[in-house]
Amino acid sequence: MRYIVWGTGRRCEYAIKFLGIEKIIAFIDNDKGKQGTMLFNRKIISFKEYIKNYKDNIILITPLYYTDIVKQIENAGIYSYLIYSKQPQECMGIGKENLLDNLPFFFDVATPTLFYGINLVALELASKLESYRTKIYFMPSKTMTKEQTKSFLSLLPFSEYMDKSDDFLGNVFLTTKAEHYPNFSTSAKVFNIYDFSHQFPEYYNPNIAKTCNSHKNESCFIVANGPSLTISDLDCLHKNKIFSFGMNKIYLAFEQTKWRPNCYAAQDSFFIEDYAKDISNLNLDSIYIGDTSKTAQKLFAKYNFNSFETFHVLMSDFCTNILDDFSEDAAWGVYGGTTIAYTCLQFAIYMGFKNIYLLGVDMNYAATGTIGNHFYKEEDIYTSYNPFNTELWNSAFNKAKDIAQSRGIKIYNATRGGKLEVFERVDEAGIGKASENDTHYEPSYKEAA
Repeated sequence: MRYIVWGTGRRCEYAIKFLGIEKIIAFIDNDKGKQGTMLFNRKIISFKEYIKNYKDNIILITPLYYTDIVKQIENAGIYSYLIYSKQPQECMGIGKENLLDNLPFFFDVATPTLFYGINLVALELASKLESYRTKIYFMPSKTMTKEQTKSFLSLLPFSEYMDKSDDFLGNVFLTTKAEHYPNFSTSAKVFNIYDFSHQFPEYYNPNIAKTCNSHKNESCFIVANGPSLTISDLDCLHKNKIFSFGMNKIYLAFEQTKWRPNCYAAQDSFFIEDYAKDISNLNLDSIYIGDTSKTAQKLFAKYNFNSFETFHVLMSDFCTNILDDFSEDAAWGVYGGTTIAYTCLQFAIYMGFKNIYLLGVDMNYAATGTIGNHFYKEEDIYTSYNPFNTELWNSAFNKAKDIAQSRGIKIYNATRGGKLEVFERVDEAGIGKASENDTHYEPSYKEAA
């Protein structure tokens, strides 16, 4: 298999690392200034040139927001494309490296193989199995249109189409997420090649597993870095000895307060790499670092920093602005949700907290790269990573609210002002300031105040 990669940014580099440049023929970019230039010794072309000279090759769409690109492609009558955001997260550098050479199952090349649906891993496995003359079948998933099915099968001459599943006796590879799969024969061996989260033992952290329900029926604060956060808020948390989560650059407040988070978390790969030295200097009870960056692990080794727990980061497709993923077992991994506050919510619920308060989650951010989005001075230290997507954040928080309600857990917004309206608000930042008539708080919390 060889591909045309649409996009020349950060995620394009992930595709190159995953596939190898030898499997990429060219790049597509709508930027006319880039067209005709070279990238990794491959030509950057326009979509018109693709139609004229490369139409028989599969397009791999790498930009995070891909809706307009899909419309452009389908309006031209082309359906042989893959969306990188819908591929296994290992394709994007998260978790297991060299996935295609380290799959958690044995290839039985003598047995017929059925791929239910089509994704990048399926195409690469099919290509490898074909070299062993394995009999290969493809069955369109429920999410595939007739046009997509017809287009892909025309590009896969070594495979056959199958529309019945219950009598297939060979190996079955599932390539889609959160979909009702058809019934396969009890003699078939079924493998999930979309979600590997429970297939690699190294994703499981037994130390995080020990925290499950370790704070059952207690209260905690999740402290974000919004501009409404004050040092007096942190001092009050310290005075009342309230369990709290902190994140990212919260450590910039440490010189001004005795408060320290009981659990510190960071997961953005660029952030971890840029501030590995700062993180390595933290002296905290628990430091949780996402496995989004192999470079960061090397940096921590350089700074002789071993006092942290690695958690597996699970990714979602963010383009729809709908996030309906929530980890049921944080020891195996948590969903990013584009905000570390959502990650901390998953940890808090996993730990059994009954009342969870969000502080400093303002949600009224200015454009990415501007000043005033955090409680600390940003003129010299502000770094832009991902664009703020409050619509997606609201979707993530609504999911957390649903999960919490189903378990009898309350999540409150203790942020001063801001635009987060998913959760019930508490007055005056809610930090040890509850009145005797305030029923939002546990008695022990009132007494601490």
